[in-house]
Amino acid sequence: MTATALSNAPNCRRKPLLSSLFRSTTDITPALVWGNILHEVMQKCLDENRWEEEDLGVMVDEAISGRLGDLVVLGVGEELARKEVLERAKGLSMFKERYMLPFPDVSSIRR
Repeated sequence: MTATALSNAPNCRRKPLLSSLFRSTTDITPALVWGNILHEVMQKCLDENRWEEEDLGVMVDEAISGRLGDLVVLGVGEELARKEVLERAKGLSMFKERYMLPFPDVSSIRR
């Protein structure tokens, strides 16, 4: 529960909790779901320093299994979700090559 959510509920302390538990299905869009899954995968890549394609596939599957409710609301199956997220995850390897160096690279600093 965020501080913002709590500060927006001065009249009813239960409102932020209830809002987070019963979120509207109109708030769920494919872009939001794919983005949330990809965010979870990237966070796991950063935490575990694992960026290989096989690892990404496993992480995507784990993240998708945690969001089955969202997929049901969207009317999307796990295979389509996997395909969509893996397509978007292609940029993670480029991110790793550019920003995840074993040591600082001062040559890229602009003066």
